[in-house]
Amino acid sequence: MRVVCKDKDYGWIVYASKNSEKNYWQIKIFMDEHTCPRETKNRMSNRKWLACKLVKKPRKYHNLKHFEAAQYFKTKYDLDLNKSSLTRALGDTRAIVYGDATVQYGMVKDYGLTLLKSNLGSTMTVGVIPQPNPDDDPIFDKMYICLDGCKRGFRFRCRPLISLDGTYLKTQHGRQILFAIDQDSNNHIYMIVYAIVP
Repeated sequence: MRVVCKDKDYGWIVYASKNSEKNYWQIKIFMDEHTCPRETKNRMSNRKWLACKLVKKPRKYHNLKHFEAAQYFKTKYDLDLNKSSLTRALGDTRAIVYGDATVQYGMVKDYGLTLLKSNLGSTMTVGVIPQPNPDDDPIFDKMYICLDGCKRGFRFRCRPLISLDGTYLKTQHGRQILFAIDQDSNNHIYMIVYAIVP
């Protein structure tokens, strides 16, 4: 087996052959003068490989940016990656770490049934967009959840003033999550109900 530098002007070469008696490979020629410049682009660094190497980062740094990922690959692997490769790799990495939002929304009905079985007295409503074809699964639209413990706690421990708070969900589907909150007798914020709305 003969391995040479891709550029013929540089003299780096390794030649190895298999020893048939003892069944191992032996290096016969090794010329270590490698003077060609280092390549920072590598066709083997495909989307799957990039996502595999990057998967630990979003678990530790939740808001990993493009330039931070590019800097990580530059320092660790000496790779210069274009923006589209990084975008796809970050998308795949986030799908591995956080799960696919479409699949998660498909499990909302099962989540609701489990919630109602384990928390008797709770209320949950799921709104869906019906599909023209009845065989297709309906599309998630909105959801309302009020746990029984939160209802009882509000009745007996909270002040009679309800506030509304919310934030945007940063998924490909958008949506907002809204909370009805109050203050309990210890001046702590107490969640009464929450809802996901378009």
